[in-house]
Amino acid sequence: SPEGLQVRLHSHIRIENLDAQTDLRCLFLNDNQILKLENLQPLTKLCTLNVSNNYISVLENLAYLPRLSTLQVAHNNLHDPEIVCVLEAMPELRVLYLMGNEVVRKIPNYRRSLIVRLKQLTFLDVRPVFPRDRACAEAWAAGGPEAERRVMEQWETKERKKIQKNLEEMAMMRQQAQERRCKQRYKTVFFCVKNHQVGHHHEVEQNLIFQTFLTNKLKNWVCKIFEPTQS
Repeated sequence: SPEGLQVRLHSHIRIENLDAQTDLRCLFLNDNQILKLENLQPLTKLCTLNVSNNYISVLENLAYLPRLSTLQVAHNNLHDPEIVCVLEAMPELRVLYLMGNEVVRKIPNYRRSLIVRLKQLTFLDVRPVFPRDRACAEAWAAGGPEAERRVMEQWETKERKKIQKNLEEMAMMRQQAQERRCKQRYKTVFFCVKNHQVGHHHEVEQNLIFQTFLTNKLKNWVCKIFEPTQS
């Protein structure tokens, strides 16, 4: 298609003949025997490049791809930690697959380091980069493990409060729904009294008392769950 191209070169080891593909958005060259990233100059609109499972040892010529946001270079022959400088120069890079390269073991604190240095990164290798991950990584870079621990605790407290608030809102919605049903039952009781349906009135009143009891039990249970823990 004009926006995506998948190529199986197999025995060929050069990237070439892309001059006419100026509108290409996605290029999949994975699982070949490519040794070098080259001849990418025409692909100024490229957003996704997959060259995983090849024999690439140097990240080069990526400056010709100003819109590149997804780079998959997993399982190649990348060794030099200086490739992080190349990745830093890619302003739109958000998704990066680098696992399976020797360089991963050569970059100290690999995941934290890349999150800190690649400011737009939202996905690294096998999992997303959440705001919490970035906050903790930046705290680690600024103040070491102790600063990271403090920020992590702050995020955990914030997330617990958010969960508690959501549960309280759900409980409130249930209570309001229960109160609406109770009001409807009161109307039914008054209707029964008005029409001298004493026996039916007694049954409805019993149901109302039982439902009110359940509502109070639910409120007590929710309050008990979210009662501050004594340290």
